[in-house]
Amino acid sequence: MLEVLVAITSLSVASYYDLRYRLIPDEIWVFMGIVGLLLRIFYLDSTISYLESYLLFLLILIVLLLMEWILSSSGEADLLAFASLSVLSSWPPGFLPPPLSTYIYSKILAVLVIPFQALINIYRVIRRPELLERFDEPIWRKLLAIILLSPYSKALSYGASIAETEIEGRRKFILRAALSPISEVEPPEGKWIAPTYPMVPFILLGYLITICVGDPISLLYQLLRLSP
Repeated sequence: MLEVLVAITSLSVASYYDLRYRLIPDEIWVFMGIVGLLLRIFYLDSTISYLESYLLFLLILIVLLLMEWILSSSGEADLLAFASLSVLSSWPPGFLPPPLSTYIYSKILAVLVIPFQALINIYRVIRRPELLERFDEPIWRKLLAIILLSPYSKALSYGASIAETEIEGRRKFILRAALSPISEVEPPEGKWIAPTYPMVPFILLGYLITICVGDPISLLYQLLRLSP
């Protein structure tokens, strides 16, 4: 289907820019939106049927995107990706519309980065114990920092917030930084940070999962039926 081809191609190109430059040309989202609008107009009857079936879920997605925009919890490109996908994508049919399914899958994939990052942090701390020197913290807070935060890394510094402070020569973690909005200030080297990750590749993977296995509710239902 044309919409699938356009979505995969556009998100793949956007993922390359997001991974390489952390900056995505707006023309990609304009292209997706224009193609989506033309398809919606050309297939007007199916568009009306689609909206009648999924209007509530599409409104839920709009509310979620607005909340992320207000809280600055996602980058502008991520929100534009979902907005463009909402105009373009209407296949495959399922209990949830494809844009909302993609949103859910992409967020799940992003959360799965946390244990992976924690393993990397454990390895880095073992190799360089000085990363935890002068931290006046109990063990449980250090463990949370290893799970949620990261020692400074150039690759993770874009949009990251500073996640430590110093009081009378003793360092302390700022665990709440893990929930902070994307920062526009470059964190200094040597500090622990609350990293951000390129989200568009997760959106691409979420879309691929959607077209391959369907929406998460239908998938969960099928898995429950197969379970003994």
